[in-house]
Amino acid sequence: MDSKVISVESRKKKEVYNKQLGVIFNGEDNLYPVLVENLIKASPTTKQCVEIYESFIGGSGFVAEMMEEPTENLLESRSPEDLLFEITPDLAEEQGVFIHISFNAAFEKTEHNVIPYDFCRVGKKDDKNYSGKIILNPDGWDRLADKKKIKVYDTYNPRKEVIQAQVERDGGWDNYKGQILYFKLNNLKGTYSESLVEGCYMFSDTEANLGLHYNRMVRKGFKDAWILRHKKFESSTKQSSFETNVKTVYGNENAGGILMVEDDFNSDAGEESKFKFDFLKDETKADKYKHFEESSANYIRKPFKIPTQLLDFVQGKLGNSSGDDLRAAESLYNKTTSKDRKKIERLFSELYRNYHININPSGDWSIGLYSLMEDGTIEEDDTTTSNNEE
Repeated sequence: MDSKVISVESRKKKEVYNKQLGVIFNGEDNLYPVLVENLIKASPTTKQCVEIYESFIGGSGFVAEMMEEPTENLLESRSPEDLLFEITPDLAEEQGVFIHISFNAAFEKTEHNVIPYDFCRVGKKDDKNYSGKIILNPDGWDRLADKKKIKVYDTYNPRKEVIQAQVERDGGWDNYKGQILYFKLNNLKGTYSESLVEGCYMFSDTEANLGLHYNRMVRKGFKDAWILRHKKFESSTKQSSFETNVKTVYGNENAGGILMVEDDFNSDAGEESKFKFDFLKDETKADKYKHFEESSANYIRKPFKIPTQLLDFVQGKLGNSSGDDLRAAESLYNKTTSKDRKKIERLFSELYRNYHININPSGDWSIGLYSLMEDGTIEEDDTTTSNNEE
């Protein structure tokens, strides 16, 4: 599924409400989440930044010890920590997450399920700028979206009288579908969250295209381009045979490096010659590619506010950086992401308020800090050793 490159100007325009689908568009073509996902997949540095950010907002999990929920199948049991690590990928990519919440007849929450971000859109708003519906389509929201598969859910509102009215409207608890909570880390006054990738999308796209360029160069065997000028053939059959022979000699994958042009020319080799080659040499120097690579990587990390030591560590380029530098960068980024963790802690406090069992007796939803040393990414002894060797 394709989407237009993010237009900053388009985000400033009035929101588009589609009456046929009953949703407010997310992005100019309603495929903003798909675009973000595609940019992340195509850009190695963007993917690394998202993964690092995801690790730090999820931290080491909850500090408090949780009660185990009774279940007949241990493989299907889900703890609050499981849910935490289920929501962090969407929060890292999109800065938002959609969570379906089920209730029992006592109006207690019984289950939470993360819905893929791309499936959900916000419904029409009222005069108070409030939308009471979340619209879900498991097939996504491109132009071929099937309206018959669309499901409408109520926006999260745990008040008993609200749930009771919804249950009666649906014809009883057996038919009640529950509610969907849309949680955002940013753009709280807007309809949809804004991905951190939006702050660097041009550079993510640049890095992706650099990768395509390198791939084409390798496939061509690092050969430069040629223009093969030829006189008119006596028949299309002879021309087709000639082009086939060229591909055989040059290789099918490299044939794109030769442009064949029909031309009436005076050959320097004599009137009898029917062909002439013009060589197009790529004068781009390796230093220029290196400049674009490094500049793009630097601009990509800025919206995520990731210290260079952490990004270089993941890429294996720490070089002269010591273990102390890494620990300082780790501490700095834990502080940088602390506000987002606080928001997530408040989210879980709300998600498990009035839960059908007291799953967190302490009531403490603090998330532990993330550490590269503790998760096994790097061993303390290795850092210390390399530091001493210097």
